[in-house]
Amino acid sequence: TSVRAVTQAAGTSVSAANYHFGSKEEMLGAAIRMRAEPLNRRRLEALEAVERTGGESPTRVEAIVGAFVRPVFELRAAGVPEDAAYRGLAARLYLDTQESVAQIRREIFEPVHDRFCEALHEAIPGASRSEIDLALQLAVAVLVHLLSRDVSTLATGGGMDPEELVSRLVAFAAAGICAVVRVDPSSESNGAQGTAS
Repeated sequence: TSVRAVTQAAGTSVSAANYHFGSKEEMLGAAIRMRAEPLNRRRLEALEAVERTGGESPTRVEAIVGAFVRPVFELRAAGVPEDAAYRGLAARLYLDTQESVAQIRREIFEPVHDRFCEALHEAIPGASRSEIDLALQLAVAVLVHLLSRDVSTLATGGGMDPEELVSRLVAFAAAGICAVVRVDPSSESNGAQGTAS
């Protein structure tokens, strides 16, 4: 879309947009940052809480995944309801291969992604960093797919409340991560440490 179309929808001028952002890419980056920074902060706080619990448990991976997934739904529940157009845009931004968009994604989300990869690497001894990275990317893809749809409709259509749907998503993603790195999530012998969130 054009900057003019964006500014008309926002009720402002092209010159004001250029003054504040400089380019359409910078405007997009600012919009994503505004949305992502509270999510990134909440994710890292949740991960720190998981890491403080200590102890030994085979549910450590699930706790880490919960710290990554649950904040998305908590912020949605606390915010403005999203329509289908917004959900479609979020999914499109994740999938867009244009370098300017990919660069924005890397800048905003990669540090948090790397932090969760580190936590999972510690929780799954013997797994390589590349396996962990792939596993987390696949889990994120499932999350993006789910977020591109109306979660409340999915939950009620399946006869469960939204919290139950989120719990199942966390369990599914954690099991998927363990499968990618060839770890039995139900085995105490995998050496995973921590407790569930």
